[in-house]
Amino acid sequence: MNRKVYIFLILGMLWLKPLDSTYLNHCCNPISTHNTDTNGTSDAFNTFNTFNANSFVNTTSISTFDITYGYDGDSLLDEKTYTIECENNSYFYNGKMIDPHVMQEFAESFTDFYESSDFEYMYEEYVLYDHTPYFTVLVTFESGKTIILKTESDYQCFIPWNIEYEGKTYVQFNGKITTAFIKILIEIDNETWRHYEKITTWGCYPAIVPDKYLDKGLSPDFPAGKDVITLEEERGKTHVVWEISIRDSAVGKPVSAGGKVIFITYSGLLCLDAKTGQKVWLMMFHDTKSGGIYFYREVRNLLTCDGLVYAVGPDTLVYCVDYETGEVLWTYKSDGGNSFIEIVEDILLVFGKGIDCLDRRSGRKIRCLAEKSSRETICNDKILFENEDSSCYVLADIMTGDVIWEAEDSSGYNPVYHDGAIYITRKKGEFACIDVLSGKEVWSYLDTGVLSIEVFEDSILVLVSDEEMHFLASVVLLNKNGEELWRYAYSEGNIRMVFSHIVTAHIHGDFLFLMVGEGVIQAFNRDTGELFWKIEVRGFFVTGFYIKGENIYFSMNDGELYCLRIDTGEILWKLVAEKELFIWGERESHAYMSDMKDNLIFVGTKKGKFLALSGYPLFMMMV
Repeated sequence: MNRKVYIFLILGMLWLKPLDSTYLNHCCNPISTHNTDTNGTSDAFNTFNTFNANSFVNTTSISTFDITYGYDGDSLLDEKTYTIECENNSYFYNGKMIDPHVMQEFAESFTDFYESSDFEYMYEEYVLYDHTPYFTVLVTFESGKTIILKTESDYQCFIPWNIEYEGKTYVQFNGKITTAFIKILIEIDNETWRHYEKITTWGCYPAIVPDKYLDKGLSPDFPAGKDVITLEEERGKTHVVWEISIRDSAVGKPVSAGGKVIFITYSGLLCLDAKTGQKVWLMMFHDTKSGGIYFYREVRNLLTCDGLVYAVGPDTLVYCVDYETGEVLWTYKSDGGNSFIEIVEDILLVFGKGIDCLDRRSGRKIRCLAEKSSRETICNDKILFENEDSSCYVLADIMTGDVIWEAEDSSGYNPVYHDGAIYITRKKGEFACIDVLSGKEVWSYLDTGVLSIEVFEDSILVLVSDEEMHFLASVVLLNKNGEELWRYAYSEGNIRMVFSHIVTAHIHGDFLFLMVGEGVIQAFNRDTGELFWKIEVRGFFVTGFYIKGENIYFSMNDGELYCLRIDTGEILWKLVAEKELFIWGERESHAYMSDMKDNLIFVGTKKGKFLALSGYPLFMMMV
């Protein structure tokens, strides 16, 4: 018997082009929770296309299913239709057989349903005004029974899903339906849907189930998923020295010294004993309701130096606090913007809309380097920034305020300063080295598409894209004369570019570590370019990185922390500090990790969890 499976897709014209990072930040960044398994599938199903779950349809094969996708946006809608034929329990599209495991996973995705009387149009009132997707999935079984799955949610992975079956309605928050049918779409139309491959590898992060459904409990009509704890996660638990929870959110990287650790939260500064987690002091910000700034993952809003603590609160005040007592010594009102701070000798640089220089001991304002600035980078006692008033790039001496070099921003973009030279990208595929003193070009480098550069003491790392700027094409290491030392080329479509502009690179001994978007971590031989190892983790980008001895410790934007062997990349242990990913994935982290101090790493999360982790398992510390 031949059966046909029809998949109808209505695609907005925007979807016929490669999806940009803005869309994927809104839709594809996964979010996780504590009550659902996010990897693998339920064992409640025994065979291909067969259900075995409580009062649900038993031993019933799928006859057909139709998927309709629509996108209500500014662009015109374009209709696209797929037809999948089933012959002798095998599914085909245009003569190509579809992986039966993909079809089975779709059947197995009907888990963790909550009975619902209302159609859930959105998740927690999250609305994205320029993006209104909708899916309708009609599944018909050989028995003639049907199940209808619908979503009109703007939230990541289109969570939640609404389900209609035998006169009853349900809702699902774990994202497994999305994970399953995206795999089907990639099977039959990889060109259109390949931008979702991260989801097919790791699955959607489930959303936190609202209390009104948790109070009801899961419906007995459908199977329940199981929590799965990996061996690496079990090992990670043995490294937790202490853990506390408060009703607040960490908003920056913790700092530790002198047996204490300080966390910055939306409400203030919390100082704890590093060994026990006991509170030492608490300093509250003056105004916690203004919410004047966001805390970006690379912004430094908490620093310590010479027994003093410097912090930027959500009220845009800069605080100087005594490290031992928590006493506020002085405050300074910044001009707003995304304020952050840096210390250069005895000067505290305050970055808001512009750049102010303060005496870090008294808080006295020394000078203003710029009223409006952006793209600030510091190298020793020099600062490079874009002066938005004059539309120029400026290199200035921090100690004197003198302008050393200046150029119109039309001359290029993304300049980097290091050791007397400016490296500036001029156009697609080209960047140049300019001598600061003479203002003359020393050399230039040309490739298919220069994505970004990292400047080290004796070399320059260049990330090169393909000509269409869709994928990472190669990694190149140059010497300071612009001569190529080595090149590592990627296979076509290996690492896509959605998050690849978020780059973290470190040189340590013989290793060059490169962390790019999509959660890819790579270790190269710094002299030859040989790839020692490469791994992919679930998050999209690294938010903290530290090397100690033979191990690498790093955190990802999804709130997971890892410990790897430096020589092989083997994951020794990991800890899920937070299980949720912010929908605007590029801008925030859900866990902030400190550097290691006295063999301890400290972590603060957006959900108010604060932990101390040891580099050694606790049983070894007790020996």
